[in-house]
This record gives sequence, structure tokens and C-alpha cells, in this order.
Amino acid sequence: MDLPLFQFIEDVLALYTQSQKEYRQAEANIRLVFQQIFATQDSDILNIHTRIKAADSLREKLLRNKYYLQYQTPQQALDNIHDLIGITIECRFIRNEAELFQQLRTCFDLHHT
Repeated sequence: MDLPLFQFIEDVLALYTQSQKEYRQAEANIRLVFQQIFATQDSDILNIHTRIKAADSLREKLLRNKYYLQYQTPQQALDNIHDLIGITIECRFIRNEAELFQQLRTCFDLHHT
């Protein structure tokens, strides 16, 4: 591996670090939206977890997926990482998953058949 690769990764991580305040705010907003969506599902939802990708995990993803070959700039690479913020919704029973998924599809109008 050559130096430009490492510099590219370090530049992406620097941008990522600079944006942590915005990521934390987005994470809080996402959690709030999902809490509001499922407010009426008091017995089905056990917990809603959110997370922001750790810097080490981001570094590994950049290398593993060869983002340095796909994108011209660190900003483009960062803009195309779709799992910087994640959410996990825990429900009481497996049978509740389909119901909750359908509720999300309806809420976000994602049903494309």
C-alpha cells in the first residue's frame, strides 16, 4: 500500500471527526423520530438503540471496500458511507418484526411494488 492511500483515509477520518457534533445531533433526531413513530406500540418495542460508527470501524470499511479507488475526494467517500449512524429496534417477539416493519413502510411510504 502506498502513502496516498493512507493520506486519503486520514483525510476522511479528519472530516469525520470534525463532523461529530452534527452526527450526534442526527443520531438524537433519528432516535426521537423512531420513538415517536412507535409511541403507540408500548408493549411491542423493548428498546431503540442508535450508534455512530467508531473511527476504527470506519477506517476498516474504507480499506475493505476500497473507497479510495471509488471516490475522488475524502468528502465524496464520507458522503457515500450509508451506515455512519445506525439504529436497532428491539421488539418483544419475532412475530412483531413484520408488524413493525409494515408500520415503518407505511410511515415512510416505502412500499414500492
